[in-house]
Amino acid sequence: MGDHETMPHYMDVHRNVDADGLEAIRTSADLVSVQERSDVAYERYWIDEAEGVAFCLFEAPSKARGEAVHRAVHGLLADEIFEVTAGEYPQRGRHG
Repeated sequence: MGDHETMPHYMDVHRNVDADGLEAIRTSADLVSVQERSDVAYERYWIDEAEGVAFCLFEAPSKARGEAVHRAVHGLLADEIFEVTAGEYPQRGRHG
């Protein structure tokens, strides 16, 4: 894979996803092999089953490369893709 330190991160949003689609996101068996060939690294996903929404965080040279990995692995294309930058909230002090 390429130099991931300089690649941007993206968050994609899949809306109106049925139970089969959500399961496909969870169990993408081909994800590792496809992303290695595409210079894309999918890192995490979050699912809201009640709303049928999935969010996927990935690192890639472009939005299009990340979308191509989704298309190749399970065919579910994102409704939106955002370039994101990570940040952290200050930690609250712990008592006790």
